[in-house]
Order: sequence, then structure tokens, then C-alpha cells
Amino acid sequence: MSPPEEALTTENRIERLRALLDDVFGRRAGVTTWAGRVPAKDSAAIALAAGQIGYPKSSWHGSPTAFVPRSPHEAAVTLAMLATQSQAHEFNRPPPATLSGRIEMALGELLPTGRFVSNADHLVPWIPASPPAERQARSGGFQAGATRVVTFGVKLSDATFDTGVIGFDGELGFIAWAEEED
Repeated sequence: MSPPEEALTTENRIERLRALLDDVFGRRAGVTTWAGRVPAKDSAAIALAAGQIGYPKSSWHGSPTAFVPRSPHEAAVTLAMLATQSQAHEFNRPPPATLSGRIEMALGELLPTGRFVSNADHLVPWIPASPPAERQARSGGFQAGATRVVTFGVKLSDATFDTGVIGFDGELGFIAWAEEED
């Protein structure tokens, strides 16, 4: 049984977030996750989270300032894509019915003050990333049934494809990151 909401300590929140991330990504090859304490400064939280799963800042390609802020909804889209889609191969499985609820619970550990960043804009056919007109403008024409990943200016690895979400609230943070080769 979980402790009452008001009694949650940072350690309780970390354990809940770790369990939720493991539940969502535990069997997904190529996705690495971490959750723990992070510094209050955004850039330090991002660097610490990435470093915890083997991406020291010295190995990044591109500018760390190229991480793009994501809304909780956009972060959820990215996490759903990581759990069910391949960036490199034809493997697009439909999400389990409970996936969005589990992702919302994970992101909820950081709300209402949480911030989320990614290195890409993820356009997944079964989750509207944004209103259709905006999606068309950003993606150059979203095709129904196709997953599009529009990458911005930073990569954490040498893999052909790498993307994910880093979330933090000044105390607690997480990273869910995928690497794939074509």
C-alpha cells in the first residue's frame, strides 16, 4: 500500500517513479531509464540524469541548449513512442490500453512544477501531438499511420537514432532514453 499523498517523501516519490518507468519500459530493448535526486538548476538536472545512464556531457553531439522544452502532453507522447515504436525499424505495435494511464502517473510524480525536455518532436499516429494544422506545419505533412521523429540539435550518443525525455522538478528527476541503429 502506498503512503498517503501528504506523507510522500522524496525517496517515496523516487521509488514510485522508478517502479512506473520499469513497468512501462522494463521489457523494451534499447530504452534505458533512471530516476533519482537532481539539482534545482535545469542544466545541471539534465546533465546529471543523462550521466546516470552513461551519457556524460562530454560525449554529447551538439549544444546542450538544443534540448527543447516539452509540455507534459508532449512528454507523454514521446514516452509512449519509446514504449511502442522503433525509430529505425518497422515495429509499431499498438499501445496497451493501460499505457497512457501509467505514463500519466509517472509524469504526475513531477507535476505541477515539473519541466520536461527532449531532443526531438515525436509525431505518433495514434496520439495527436498537437492540433492538425500545427502538426502539418511542424512535420512537413504528417502521414496517417506513420511515426515521424523530427530531431533537433543534440544527441547523447553515437547511435544512428537516439531520443527520449528528461523530466525534473528541482528535487526529483528521471530520464527515459532510447538508442537504435538502422
